[in-house]
Amino acid sequence: MNAEVEKLLAQAETPLHRSLILILMEQTRATLALTSSVQQIAASFAEHRVEFTTHKEMVAKLDVKFDDHIVEEGGLLTWGLRVFSVVSGMLVFIVGLFGWYVVRHVIDVNQTQQANIDANNNRLTALETLIREIAARK
Repeated sequence: MNAEVEKLLAQAETPLHRSLILILMEQTRATLALTSSVQQIAASFAEHRVEFTTHKEMVAKLDVKFDDHIVEEGGLLTWGLRVFSVVSGMLVFIVGLFGWYVVRHVIDVNQTQQANIDANNNRLTALETLIREIAARK
């Protein structure tokens, strides 16, 4: 190509023709460089597109795994909540039953002690009455 350009420059009759030939030569060189760059970009784009497609497929698989993980974890949390509810309900029932037993025991002890106090009070009253009667006879 350089030989053809030199031949054209030699055949040029005026500086204007030479300038035009040099401008065309520079444009041709720039067009060739631009074409080469675009081809490199196209090849790089094709390579990145393959990588992106592969990455997208991997992400889709990971998304499915992540969705499965979310469902599994949600099931475990639900199961844990149910177990916690059952255990809490049983503990409330056991504590309530124990409280009822303690209160009932305290009431029974109180009634027994009151019955003993009443019995002893009756005995004392009877003894006092008997002692007064004996003292009155003398």
